[in-house]
Amino acid sequence: MINDAVDGANGLQDGSTAAYLLEPDGTVKPILKSGQVTELGKITLIGVSSRPAAGLIRGGYGIGLNRQGQVALNVSIDGGPTMLVLLTANVP
Repeated sequence: MINDAVDGANGLQDGSTAAYLLEPDGTVKPILKSGQVTELGKITLIGVSSRPAAGLIRGGYGIGLNRQGQVALNVSIDGGPTMLVLLTANVP
């Protein structure tokens, strides 16, 4: 998995942030991009912790992928505090 950093640590060239999954065959699939609207609200930030926990490196991305294909990452919704979310793929 890669977190988008096209324009340095500030995110994409348009100022947004995003997360992508890099498949074994080299295919890059988008997972989530700031600006997307969910049932919880608008995603305003992806990948950067606004308030890192004690002992964690400031500015860490904290993104993980498990064997079930779930992705854990930090997001901010509607400009609120950063929170850890677990995303599960919608498989038909």
